[in-house]
Amino acid sequence: MRIRRLGLVRYGHFTDKQFEFPEGNQGEPRIHIIYGPNEAGKSTALRALSCLICDFPRTCEDGFFHGQNNLLAAGEFINAQGKNLFFQRRKGTKDIFSDENQQSISSETVLNFLGNISLSDFQMRYGIDHVELKRGAEQLAQGLTDTALLSSLLGGLDLARLIKELEDTCDSLFKPRGQNQSINQLLKSYEENTREIHQRDSQASTYKNLLKEKTAREQERTDIQNTIREQEIQSNRLQRLHSALPLANERKALQQDLDSLGEVRRLPADFKDRRINAMSQLARSREHLAEFELEKKRLEERLESVKGTSIDPGYEEQVQSLVKRLQSYRDAAEDLPEVKKTPRLIGQLPGRPPQPSPEQPPSIRSGIPIQFPSNAKNSRIWSIH
Repeated sequence: MRIRRLGLVRYGHFTDKQFEFPEGNQGEPRIHIIYGPNEAGKSTALRALSCLICDFPRTCEDGFFHGQNNLLAAGEFINAQGKNLFFQRRKGTKDIFSDENQQSISSETVLNFLGNISLSDFQMRYGIDHVELKRGAEQLAQGLTDTALLSSLLGGLDLARLIKELEDTCDSLFKPRGQNQSINQLLKSYEENTREIHQRDSQASTYKNLLKEKTAREQERTDIQNTIREQEIQSNRLQRLHSALPLANERKALQQDLDSLGEVRRLPADFKDRRINAMSQLARSREHLAEFELEKKRLEERLESVKGTSIDPGYEEQVQSLVKRLQSYRDAAEDLPEVKKTPRLIGQLPGRPPQPSPEQPPSIRSGIPIQFPSNAKNSRIWSIH
């Protein structure tokens, strides 16, 4: 009988754990070695196989996790006739066997398939653990008699041949200094993989260190940029101050000139408008004065041209009036410099007299027309105009 599968559905600390034991290429049986570190579960798997084939003990030491009444083991077996059977066995007394579809299987079917093997037979033939192997080795060391005795205890098994086969098998699997054995190759591959893992862990650590250094350099760059920005602001401020130094010196000189003036009379708020108006009036007065000067010169020229001429008795009164007015005009011309000094009085001067017409001769000052007789237009007195 061979084991194809072993399932620790609820057993020990395992849940739904499966062990596969496939056959060879031609269907021949193969040797399967389960190995691992201490407390990995090798002995637990052997006890689960014993419970699956020979029933659970009343108190199972592997029920600490799932509980005594919830233990369940499964397996698939092949007998000598090549038939296989898969069944599950739970801890209990009734309906303890079931198939993959959870359908109940009779105890007779399973036990007949297993050959009604007892627990002692299973432990003697298949359940040899480390303790039993050590004890058997000690017995073998006592001599051939003990070997024959142990062979008889094992049902007439050729123990020497079995030991030789096991030694050959062990040599083909592992040698302390071997290289081609399976376990040696696996150990070599394991060491290589371990070195690669350490190397990659080292690369990961190097990457993390580089990442931290990158972050630190970026922070340093940010600090430098902030410092440069602050220095640029300070530099621009100093450049503006440097550009303002000439203006500052000029301001200082102007301030000194201003201080040397002492207390200065404050001008009224409307002084600017008043000054503009005064300047406008002064300009208009200058224009009027220029016109008056031209008029004066023209009259003087005419007056010079009429000197020594006789006056018609009919115009004597008008001539005397003109002479008086001429004197007033000359007095006004003498007062003109004072008028220039006082712009406020310029606006009170009369405007330019209207232009004379042939029918209405102009007057010198008052703008009142002079009346002449109609028959005197061709006399010499008309030449005054």
